[in-house]
Order: sequence, then structure tokens, then C-alpha cells
Amino acid sequence: MSKKEIISFSADIVEKGKSKTADALGWKAGAMSKSEQNPTDKTWQFTKIDKIMPATTKTLKEARGFVVADYQEFLEKKWLSDLEKTYEVKVNKMTLEDLTKK
Repeated sequence: MSKKEIISFSADIVEKGKSKTADALGWKAGAMSKSEQNPTDKTWQFTKIDKIMPATTKTLKEARGFVVADYQEFLEKKWLSDLEKTYEVKVNKMTLEDLTKK
């Protein structure tokens, strides 16, 4: 007979705006989500906010991903703006109507 894991636990530190589950709980210490069963493996999962930590400064290693993502977003917006200034946008109405009918 094999041993089956009955309870598992994981602790995560998440930032405001980076977790839909924590955002839905309202970021209040002690808030807990309803238990949800995973249909594939029949396990149950819930989320509890244990405590709210004060904002702190990040190390370069911790912030690097956010900085790269923000810079990439900045470059994309600038590129789109440059394209809009350079090229006129033309919409093929027949194709648009065909797409919206489906």
C-alpha cells in the first residue's frame, strides 16, 4: 500500500496586483478563500492571507524582472506610437464585418 499525501502546505509572498486570488480577498490579514476541489486529482485548495508585510525596497536581483518588463512595455508603446505617426491605419470594413459575424 502506498502512502498518500493528505495535507500539503506552501507559503508564498505575493505583491499587491500580482495575485488574482489575494486581490480578490481584499488584502486583509486572516481573509480566506472558499475551498475549491481540483477535478483532475481531487485535491482541495484554499488560500489564507496570514499577514500583510510593509512595503520594502527590493534588491536588484528581486527587481530585475519587473524593470525588464516595464522597459519592454515602454519600448512597445513607443514603437506603436511611432508606427501610428508614420503609417495611416486603414480598416477593411468587409473583413471586419466578416470577423464580427462569427
